[in-house]
Amino acid sequence: MSAKRALWALMALDPIEAALRGQREVVIDASLAADALIGEPARHALAVRFFTHCDTLGVRLTVPESFPSEADTAMFQGVARGRIAAALLPALLAALDTLVVTVAREKSEAHAVRVRAREIAAMLNQPGVYDATYAALAERRGCEFWTADKRFANAANQTRRAPDGTSAPGFPFVRFVGKYK
Repeated sequence: MSAKRALWALMALDPIEAALRGQREVVIDASLAADALIGEPARHALAVRFFTHCDTLGVRLTVPESFPSEADTAMFQGVARGRIAAALLPALLAALDTLVVTVAREKSEAHAVRVRAREIAAMLNQPGVYDATYAALAERRGCEFWTADKRFANAANQTRRAPDGTSAPGFPFVRFVGKYK
C-alpha cells in the first residue's frame, strides 16, 4: 500500500481507534468505565467506542488497585443523585465486574505509583490523588492514561515551567476521551 493510501486509510478511522492503534496497554480510570454504563448519551457513546476499539485492537486495560472501589462509588453516586434507579444498581455492578482489566498489584510498583501520584497531584494543584494515581501508573508503565475527566486532562496537558525556568510539556500521555469525537 502506498504512503498516500495508508494516510487516507488512517484518516477514515474512527478518531479513538486511530489514537489507540499501536497501543499494547493503556491505563483507564473509573470515570471512563462509569460513562460506559451511566454516562450522558454523548459521553456514553464515546466510552463505549473506546472500550470496543480496545477490545478489537487487543489493548490491555490496566488500573490501580483503587479502581474497583472508585468505579463502584460512581454507580452508588448515580443512585444517590437520582441519575439511575436503585433497582438497576445490582446489574450495573455486575457489568463492572465483567470489565476485563489488569489490576496493578505489584507492591514495589504500588509504592512508587503512590509516591509519584502525590507529586503529580501537588504539581497540578489537585484536591486529591485519585486521578494522579492513574497518571502515575501510566507514566511508570510507559503507556497512555485515558480518562473521561476533562478537568484533570486539561490540567495534566498544560505546559509547565520547570524549576530551571524552561518550559516543559505537562503529561502528554494523558488523553481525554471527549477530544476524540
